[in-house]
Formats: sequence, structure tokens, C-alpha cells
Amino acid sequence: MSRIKSGRTENQGTPRLSFGAYNISRERYIELRDSCAAGKYSPETLSKACRGLEFIEPWVVLSVTKSKSYDLIEYDFKLGRIPVGRSDFYGFRRKFYHNLDVLLREDGGRGAADRAAGGKIYKNAQIAQKCAQKKKFLNTITCARKNVECCKRWHKKEFCYTVMRGKKIRENSSKKGVSLHDTRAKGKVQKCTEMHTKKES
Repeated sequence: MSRIKSGRTENQGTPRLSFGAYNISRERYIELRDSCAAGKYSPETLSKACRGLEFIEPWVVLSVTKSKSYDLIEYDFKLGRIPVGRSDFYGFRRKFYHNLDVLLREDGGRGAADRAAGGKIYKNAQIAQKCAQKKKFLNTITCARKNVECCKRWHKKEFCYTVMRGKKIRENSSKKGVSLHDTRAKGKVQKCTEMHTKKES
């Protein structure tokens, strides 16, 4: 009875080497892991460290930058389902840390500059984005306050107009020597007289 062939692709056949095989100590691994999680490396550096892992790069970068395990990224709403199993994924992730370690060691001082300068640039971009969002929020609040003030002024203006109209009516009535009540009563008498004359005719 022939064995069923494994469904692995050519890319998935990478050996599952340990950190010891990559000459990475536990302390060095923790340093690389914490630096990636803290966002100290630029996206370009992370992409270079995924050399040979392009088919799984989005999941690897998501795992190392967000400190997520295989179970948390096995299916992602944006990326979809990860194309490899658990053991293969962790093997590819160790390969990523190896590539990153080699990249930083080859760059030498430039590797430190990437952690210092490149990381700062990336963080500054994030800070600038947050500042822009905060400015937009403050502008929204300012516009809302201005609208409220305009409404208050409009209501106050209308109230003043109403008061002034009332004063003018009172002044005109006082000049003629007729009160508002008398004017209203006189108007009612006139209406009654008109109705009575219409009925008689």
C-alpha cells in the first residue's frame, strides 16, 4: 500500500532548524523579539528579514510585531488563512530572526542606526499621525463650540428684538393714552358691532 504524499509545497520544505543551529542565543533571541514588538525596526528592515519567506511574510511580520502566536493568526480577517502548519510556521519565524540578526550584524553601525534613527523615524510617523488625529478632533470640538455660541447669540438677539418690540408697543400706547387692554377691548366691540349690523341687514 503506497503512502499518501504530503501536500507540502517547495516553499514549505524548509528545515525546522532551532535557534542553536542559527547561532542565536536565548538572550539574543529575546533582544530581537522585544525590539520587533517595540517597533524599533522600520518596515523596510522587517521586509528584508523576510528574504526567502515572501509567501508567508505578512503573517510573520504580524506575529513578530504584535507578539501573536500561531493560534491567534491562523486565520486573519484581512490576510485570510495561513498557508502553513504550526511547526512550519515557527520554523519560518526562527528563520526570520536569523535573517534579521545577520542583516543587523552585516550592517554593523548601520544596524544600530536603524534601531536608533530608523526606529525613531517610524515612531515619529506614528506620533505625527496621532497628532493629526488629535488636531482633527480638536477642530471638530471647536466647530461645535462655535455653532453653540452662534445659536446662543441668535436666540439672545431674537429675545432682544422681542423685548424692543414690546417696549415700542407700550410706548405708542402710552402716548395715545390707551392701554393694551383697552385697545384689545375696543377691537372686540368693533367686531361685535360689525357682526350685529350684518345680521340686521
